[in-house]
Amino acid sequence: FRNLPTPVEFSLFRASSTGTDVLLEWITESEFTNLGFEIARRSAGDQKPDDQAWQKMAFVRGNGTTTSRQRYSYLDRDLAPGRYHYRLKQLDIDGSFDYSGSVEVEVSGPREFALFQNFPNPTYGGTQLRYHLREKSEVTLTIFNLQGQKVRTLFRGLADAGVYKVEWNGLDDHRRPLPSGTYLYKLEVGDFAETKRL
Repeated sequence: FRNLPTPVEFSLFRASSTGTDVLLEWITESEFTNLGFEIARRSAGDQKPDDQAWQKMAFVRGNGTTTSRQRYSYLDRDLAPGRYHYRLKQLDIDGSFDYSGSVEVEVSGPREFALFQNFPNPTYGGTQLRYHLREKSEVTLTIFNLQGQKVRTLFRGLADAGVYKVEWNGLDDHRRPLPSGTYLYKLEVGDFAETKRL
């Protein structure tokens, strides 16, 4: 970044993928009135105009003015398989800004079937269930009470390999609120089955 008179001397910007996550790392050698970095992502095949294709992901605060090397990182989690581009928008304290070049990374997707702990847990009114599919599969995601009775089917059908997040609002299959307490949720994919408590 060298948008004078507010330079940030930038020596590294790279992206690496691990399963469904992308780790961004960048280094500055010096900074002058640097507010921070806005991280943006776009899918490699996105056909939208450039100003619409970039999706703001996060903001990482800079170190103001410094002449020592600074290291930064950001982890972008749970991405679907595909190729992605990332760029940084360096923002100055006075409102001026400059863009980095973009880096490209390929996300291969999940290597296994997996069901994760819901979040938040405990929950009050709504929670998110996450699961990974390593290949295209017939999937069933179901909520049970502690007596083993099915109270809600959140998803049943064919799904592509990838990362999934499903919201549950505490309602049963008839859209009635369920009483507070402990419930079980179960992911079934072919011979794979896993159950967790919420």
